Amino acid sequence: MPHLLLLTLFLLVCAVTCRLQAEQTRTGWKCEQDPADCVGAVQFRVAKAYWPEAEGTFEIRSFSNGEWLFSNLTGDTVVQFLGLPNDTGIYYGVRNDEELWRHSRIFQEGVGRVLWAAFALFVTAYPEGIDTMQTEWTTRLFEFEGKPFQLSSRKSSATSFDFRFVSTSDWDVSGLWSMEKTPPWADDQPLVGWSGYGQRTYRTLGELRRAPVRKKP
Repeated sequence: MPHLLLLTLFLLVCAVTCRLQAEQTRTGWKCEQDPADCVGAVQFRVAKAYWPEAEGTFEIRSFSNGEWLFSNLTGDTVVQFLGLPNDTGIYYGVRNDEELWRHSRIFQEGVGRVLWAAFALFVTAYPEGIDTMQTEWTTRLFEFEGKPFQLSSRKSSATSFDFRFVSTSDWDVSGLWSMEKTPPWADDQPLVGWSGYGQRTYRTLGELRRAPVRKKP
């Protein structure tokens, strides 16, 4: 099911957290040990990635109420996935279940993995935290998982920074990372054009939030 996205991302978070937990405990990052807490609004341009599904332009927003919004800005039509903490999900910009599944794979097998890999790279390059980043573009060379990386970054505020990281054969990713959570959308947010698996629709976000969680087929 497409709403397995959140579970998949949670498992990816756990994998990254296990490797970084001890290190993050003594760093100056302005978020908790769970990397998900460090995601506020992230904009990606993925020119090259270890997972080809992730190549394109994307935006990820983490709302303060635990909801997530993934946007694929690569094509002419914007495709979005809104995920709720109760494992409910709904899409915008898809015409049928086949397209829904295809974009679900892009978000799960591509963008989600790049998101957590990027955070692991930031902590490796700046173990002391975001406060040690410069306001001018600065480049650090380091090794991660046995491969050489180059990370260029520029701090734009106390909780955000521009970045680009490259590795010769696998990676070329740039964007803007903010750790500030986005206020949630209101219950009366209309969901015209949004649909879930089986083309299930809801009039407003409040209706979706109140809907009983359906068992997966």
